[in-house]
Amino acid sequence: MFSNSADMVTSPPFDSITGEQEAALKSFPHNITHLTLPRGPSGIEVASRNLEAWIKEGVLVRSERETILVVLQEFRIGGEKLQRSGIITLVRVLPEDGTIVPHERTFPGPVKERATLMGGIGAQLEPIFLAVPSSNFEKLLKKIIASEKTAMVFEEPAGVRNSIYCISEASSIERIQETLLPERAIVADGHHRLRANIFLAENSTGREREFWSYTMSYITSVYERGLLISGVHRLVSPSISVDRIVGNLRNFFSVSEHSSLDRINHITLYNGKFIELIPNERALETIKNHDPESYVSTSVIVNEFLFKRLGQMNERDIENEVRYTHDMSAAIKRVDDKQSSFAVLMPEWDKDEFIGLTSKNKILPQKSTYFYPKIPSGIAINKLDP
Repeated sequence: MFSNSADMVTSPPFDSITGEQEAALKSFPHNITHLTLPRGPSGIEVASRNLEAWIKEGVLVRSERETILVVLQEFRIGGEKLQRSGIITLVRVLPEDGTIVPHERTFPGPVKERATLMGGIGAQLEPIFLAVPSSNFEKLLKKIIASEKTAMVFEEPAGVRNSIYCISEASSIERIQETLLPERAIVADGHHRLRANIFLAENSTGREREFWSYTMSYITSVYERGLLISGVHRLVSPSISVDRIVGNLRNFFSVSEHSSLDRINHITLYNGKFIELIPNERALETIKNHDPESYVSTSVIVNEFLFKRLGQMNERDIENEVRYTHDMSAAIKRVDDKQSSFAVLMPEWDKDEFIGLTSKNKILPQKSTYFYPKIPSGIAINKLDP
């Protein structure tokens, strides 16, 4: 199902929207946030009625033919113009056969929340984000859309321009399928929605089981220059003191202090000063001895040493007292404004390192990666027929 008036109906993914953004987006009567972020005890029921009304009103129109959507995104980073192409389509997720590879831990609460919403509405509202290690995918998509007209063009507030193409030609769809068939897909974003989808499939029968056995997905090549993988910065509540952590850093890290930093190359603690941290052998050996199978990623180091060992935080503290953002300037401002005790600024990921760890089926802590640009919600919905 495709939506119209894109700038009024689309939004960022539901879990990256602030309260202020949500209010602004919901001022538009047909914005996708009315479905993805229902509020109140009858919120899901109201969202379900809204969806049915939008279909009757023609706000959402079901494609009459099998269709793959090509999404071409253009944006600038540091003055450089970048471009990324990918597709929105359905991907089989049940039975699980190892072709969809998660890389972050999931938690029962968010999975149940999404399953309740998706099951209550009877729809997949946002695509999960998959990255495939294919070097030919980008060239193929650009060749296919070269002679196609755009079905929709809109620019997000962050400056990402989205051009949408509807591909219904059987030969083009077959070429896309053949290119993707041998590839394993890495889950870049949407781990909880994926698990919710699988849960709904496993607990359904007949036609409903078949519907939930597929999930709406955005797929791109991990090798595209326009796919950026950064770390996710941590913001720690003022209730957690930074003094104990700073006083014991040199036991586990090589430490260097700076008044400013143009680029985050290593784990950096910010408490008014930028304190770059490189784990020493003692830190690395401690992690390996604790869990020989553990992949020693930056997020593991932060959780195990900065938070648990030095900050004396437990898992509940990490869940309740730590917030996350991909915006480094926003993280710094929160510390400067005393809204956070300190921030932990995370470096970008090396793509080869990321591909290597996913090929070994390593699972990282939650919020270990931030893939950019995100795919706007509201371009398409996959609805279970009544």
